[in-house]
Amino acid sequence: MRIGLLSWIVCILACSVSISRGEVVAANNSVAAQIDKIMAEKKSHDRLTKLAEWGGKLSLAEIPQALAAAKNFKQWREQAVIEQTAIRHWADLAPAEAFDYLSKLPGGRLQDELMQVVASKYATQNPVAASAAATKLPFGACRNDTINAVAETWARTDAKKALAWVDGLPGGVSRDSAVNAILFIWVHIDPVAAYTRIQKLPPGNMKNALITNVAGDWAAFDPQGAIKWANQLPDGPEKELGLENVAESWADNNPEAAAKFALQLPEGPIRQQATAAVAERWATQNPQQAAAWTARLDAADQPEAVKRLLNFWAMENPVEAGEWVKNFPAGDARENAIVSYVDAVNNWSPDLGARQAITLADESQRYQKIETCMKRWMELNPAAARQWLKEVNLPKELKERCLPPPANT
Repeated sequence: MRIGLLSWIVCILACSVSISRGEVVAANNSVAAQIDKIMAEKKSHDRLTKLAEWGGKLSLAEIPQALAAAKNFKQWREQAVIEQTAIRHWADLAPAEAFDYLSKLPGGRLQDELMQVVASKYATQNPVAASAAATKLPFGACRNDTINAVAETWARTDAKKALAWVDGLPGGVSRDSAVNAILFIWVHIDPVAAYTRIQKLPPGNMKNALITNVAGDWAAFDPQGAIKWANQLPDGPEKELGLENVAESWADNNPEAAAKFALQLPEGPIRQQATAAVAERWATQNPQQAAAWTARLDAADQPEAVKRLLNFWAMENPVEAGEWVKNFPAGDARENAIVSYVDAVNNWSPDLGARQAITLADESQRYQKIETCMKRWMELNPAAARQWLKEVNLPKELKERCLPPPANT
């Protein structure tokens, strides 16, 4: 089986990551002599592997020589291996020099692939210098991505200074993207402080995503403070996301307390999503307790909670989850529970899903779910699937649809 050139290069580079970064090439051998020795290898795979190993061991003085020599290689893949390994190694040894080299290239593959890696290394060592260098790049995609890389790296040590730098950039997509990159780092370091800036963002998906992160991280160490904060959010999607994710995060540490909080929320979408989030997180700790609590929920809150509970439980223990579903009394709650179970278990145990689906009261739903389960069951165990289909009482047309098409002869 043949693989593409890029995939081959990636494989070679991946195999070379165990090289000791402290090693350097023996000083008594010239770069040209070392290249000649490697290129004498008959097998291309061996040449590429040795080039990757060699590129990761070069000294600072040898790296520019190796890159210059690589430009004369006849094979692009051999040139690419040297460029990738040598420049990544250069970024470890002297990121400012590696950045300067890349910045002077005329754009293209090499610059686009490596500039972010080098910029991150540079910003780790000297974020002020790296940010100044990034802003001097020509306007374009590479500059934008490099600014983002510097912003993210700087944010891990000083988000406020990183934001101050980005705020001074010309307005537009590049600045907005860098601000968002910083906020998504800062929100996990100090969600309380980060929200002072997040609240100034315009409504939309980006702000909602950040609010989700604030709620989750804040509630992890101060659920009462997070609740107070979430209750002060504007009515609508922001408050819903805040309260739901406070409940979800709190449930990681104290599902009983989170459950009590969720049930105190006003009736409607906020409480429905919060109770569902609690059920899901509780299920990962004690699915039996989560199931007992979910079974007592009001009719409006229960369907989504059951669905998210079963998404985990049916994957981990499909038999136990299925027995719980069977105990639902006849009615809408049972129908919803069976549908959720079948959807959750189909990929893992379609036989169990089919046996539950056939008990659905709604004929249309029953036939549709059986057909879905049979398709997967036929893939995993066609003999057992055919035998069950033969024994159950179903319309002939449905049984025929459940069977795979005859093989071409």
